Amino acid sequence: MDGSKNFSADIDICLPRSILLSIYRQLKEEGTTTWVPTYRLHFDFGDTGIKKIYVGVIEWNGMKVDMSKVIDKYYSGDISKLALTAIWNGSGDDDLEIMRDLGLKFRTLLYELHPPENEMAVFKFEDFEFVPTEDFDSLYSSFMLFIEEHIEFFRAFVRDMDSCFVT
Repeated sequence: MDGSKNFSADIDICLPRSILLSIYRQLKEEGTTTWVPTYRLHFDFGDTGIKKIYVGVIEWNGMKVDMSKVIDKYYSGDISKLALTAIWNGSGDDDLEIMRDLGLKFRTLLYELHPPENEMAVFKFEDFEFVPTEDFDSLYSSFMLFIEEHIEFFRAFVRDMDSCFVT
């Protein structure tokens, strides 16, 4: 890779079992991105000084979603069925389908840092190749915008989920 024989690599993955439970936990722990599904592959090509960081983030397509229909479709309109998956530590096999219905998908970005001044180039993965882009915000901006756009639903969602966990 990049002509370097000396490199290090590390990986971080956060992929909670359910996108809806991720949103619930994210809203419960404001100010953190602990529950946002993401991955990061970091390569440091020691003798060249080049660093490459591949980052997978959630991207929203911008379409408003009738969240109640999603809950109806996957949980028969009963939030407690979603809460049960958290209690028994399970997951739904249909999480990718739920993400599609919500207008969410994973997006991969590549950040390249080149010495000596750590000049940064950013690429997005599109049509099976990385193409240069300047169209990027914070890693979590699209996901947070999705939550903000549906905040009224999610406020009720958090209340309903909380009521499922009260003993």
